[in-house]
Amino acid sequence: GGGRGGGKVVGRCVMAASRGGYVHIQGRDVPMTVCERLAGDPQEIISDVQAFPPFEAWVHKMGAVVEFLVQEVKVQFVDRYTALDGKTSRVGVCKVHTKSMNAQGVTLPSSFVLKGPSAVCLICFDCDGTNHVVVGTQVRPALGGAVQELPAGLLDLSGNFCGVAADVLTSLLPGVSLSRKYIKNLSQMITPEDPCLHTVPRGNDETVRVMLYRKKVTPEELSAVVNALDESAMANGFISFELLALDEAFRARYTDARLLAACYLLKKSIALAEGGLYTTM
Repeated sequence: GGGRGGGKVVGRCVMAASRGGYVHIQGRDVPMTVCERLAGDPQEIISDVQAFPPFEAWVHKMGAVVEFLVQEVKVQFVDRYTALDGKTSRVGVCKVHTKSMNAQGVTLPSSFVLKGPSAVCLICFDCDGTNHVVVGTQVRPALGGAVQELPAGLLDLSGNFCGVAADVLTSLLPGVSLSRKYIKNLSQMITPEDPCLHTVPRGNDETVRVMLYRKKVTPEELSAVVNALDESAMANGFISFELLALDEAFRARYTDARLLAACYLLKKSIALAEGGLYTTM
C-alpha cells in the first residue's frame, strides 16, 4: 500500500523518497529523518532503528504521554553489534533527537540514547549474621581506569543472569547458580510497580534490574569463597573479584552507583523480610 508522498509502508515506518520517513507515534505519523553526517542508506537506517526493541519500547511508552506531542524524530548515531560470524550485525545503541510540543506551543527538545535494559547481580553470603558481597574490579576506559562494581550482565529470555562476569563467577564458585530459580529481583521487593533502576533518566533509557543471590554459609564455606575469588585475577586478565562486608561497600572508594543502590536495597529488604531472601539449593 502507499504512504505519504507515494512512499511505502515498512513495519511501523512510512518511508519517503527523501532522507527520511515517518514513524507512527501517539496516533500520528511523525517525520523521522537521519542526521546528514551519519553514513549509510537513510532508508535502511530508519528501518533498522524502527526494528530496534528499545526504540519500539520508547514509541510504545510515548503513546501514553498526552502533555507533549512528538513533532519530529532524528536519528543522530547508530552503533551496530557484529555477530560472531562477522557477516551480520544489528543495532546495539542509537541516539535520537526529538522535538515535542504541548498545547501552549512550548517546545521540548531532547537528545537521548536508546540501549535497552541491563542487569546487575548482588551475590551475598551470610556467615553468622554478617553479610558479605562479591565486588568486581575491572578497567573501564570511559572512566580512565579500574573501578569496583557489581557483576553486570543481562537477563536472558528465561530470566537467568548471564554475561562474562556471570560465567567467570560460576566457574570460580561451583556451588553458585545464577539461574532464575536461585536469584530474586531485589528492586522489585521495594518498588513492585517499577522493578528496576533508571541510571540517567535525562540522557538514556537504560534500566537496571538489581538481582540478588543470597546464601547462608559456614565460616569454612566463606573461607573457600574468599580463596576462590583470590584466584580470579589469575584466571583472566581483565576482571577480578573480592569479598567484602556489606557495610564496607558504602566506603568512598566504591563509587559504582548500582553497587551502592543494591546494598541499600538489600539492607532495607533484610529489615522487611529476613526469611525470604535466601537461596535454597
